Amino acid sequence: MRVSHSVFIRRPVEQVFAYVTNLTNELRWQPEIKEVRITSPGPLGKGSTFIEVRQSFGRKWVWYFDIEEFEFPRSIRVRSTAGSTMPYVGTRSFEPAPGGTLVTESGELTLPGPLRLFDGLFSYLSRRPLALAYGNLKALLEADT
Repeated sequence: MRVSHSVFIRRPVEQVFAYVTNLTNELRWQPEIKEVRITSPGPLGKGSTFIEVRQSFGRKWVWYFDIEEFEFPRSIRVRSTAGSTMPYVGTRSFEPAPGGTLVTESGELTLPGPLRLFDGLFSYLSRRPLALAYGNLKALLEADT
């Protein structure tokens, strides 16, 4: 199942990247995320690990992630390594644009076994929560403009 969403935020790319890659901020803008724990020492970057707990589709999901790419202020790419039975690989990219930043999340969630038959349905159902989350992010970051 592929997911993708973009949002324009009236803030400089460095500021948006810093806010989004401070993973504990996800609790403020993503309603489905209930907990984020950084599990590696040192500053967040390529090779860092974290755990994310999410409530989605009426179920609690726990993912263990590795950060595969961390390019300030351009992108962060994560891959789940354990936890949920639905592996996820995703990238958030940050592009400077006139007057702000274009943030795009794109990823792929691998549904288990027979659920793959409903790939399109789950993709459709994920659009609204993703749009809500990125709408929250935009509102939070633009609140002081």
